[in-house]
Amino acid sequence: MMKFDIYQNKNSILHKIDPRVKIISLLELLVFVFLPLNYYLLFVLSILIIIFSLIEVGAKPTFTVFKSILPILIIMALFSPLYKDDLTPILVIGNFPVLYNAGVEELLTIGSRFVLITFGFSLLLTSTKQKLLLLALKDFHLSFNASLQVSLILNFLPQLASTFLLIRDSHKLRQNGNKISKTAQILPNLISTFVIAIKTIPLTAMALELRGFGRKNKRTNYEELPSKVKIIFPSILSTSLFLILGFLFFK
Repeated sequence: MMKFDIYQNKNSILHKIDPRVKIISLLELLVFVFLPLNYYLLFVLSILIIIFSLIEVGAKPTFTVFKSILPILIIMALFSPLYKDDLTPILVIGNFPVLYNAGVEELLTIGSRFVLITFGFSLLLTSTKQKLLLLALKDFHLSFNASLQVSLILNFLPQLASTFLLIRDSHKLRQNGNKISKTAQILPNLISTFVIAIKTIPLTAMALELRGFGRKNKRTNYEELPSKVKIIFPSILSTSLFLILGFLFFK
């Protein structure tokens, strides 16, 4: 059975923060990282968010997220000379230059943005129960049906990526030591993942139906979020932090 919740049950500070504050902070982060900021600020923030993830949700979830984006970061590093005309190499392995001075700033900027966005969503999903995420989205006046779809999608996609990794590992065990190129391995892994995703459609439909998707009657909740007054101060604090950083490091 496909698991739709990637929540990590811990007693950390992040887990205790109101989900509405976390959603507001995530939206502010998405705007903040695309501002014309100094690249070293983005790089430092990307390191800090990884450390924060290690502390709040643990090493295993953090390593899983970082492992999933590491190939993309490596590709960014390899193609960094495409960004500018100056092709002075700063890292050479053997006789092959792998990193150029020209693309370091763009590499750090784009890579840091990618890390911040990825870990931002990861921290939200791993520290927030699905029912609380649904309540928070509804509290922002998003319809129940839309909130339910967003909640399921945000939890289903990381689980699908995890399924792909499990399938890849199972295929490796069946190779019996035979060397197969990575390109040849991708297609069977993708097909198997696609088949599993198709098979989960009835399960997803059943889950949506049991949660009242499509009903017209007014929804009731077993659990309620605290008063909005309690999220004013942390929301202002989060917004102020982004504004101060943006003002200090704006290009």
